[in-house]
Amino acid sequence: MCSMSSRIGGILAPQLIGLSTFGKSFPLLIAGLVSVMAGILVVNLPETLNRQLPETLEDIQFLKDGNKSFKLGSKQSCKQWGDKDERIKLLDDSQS
Repeated sequence: MCSMSSRIGGILAPQLIGLSTFGKSFPLLIAGLVSVMAGILVVNLPETLNRQLPETLEDIQFLKDGNKSFKLGSKQSCKQWGDKDERIKLLDDSQS
């Protein structure tokens, strides 16, 4: 996603300079408006500070199914360990 956005920006940047035919400050106005729109869109993103984030598609599905909490060491976040004792050990290590 980031790579695609940077490529689009690289394509559009030279075109932005061409807009100066409409006015000397027009390219700056367009760049400013795009920045403000990006800032407004970022406000709607959820806060992730000090939260465990999902690592697999199964974790995302678990959260989409209406589960509000996601705990480190849960079955959903530790499928690669497989063993219940390993999950308990991981949970104990994360709390200390």
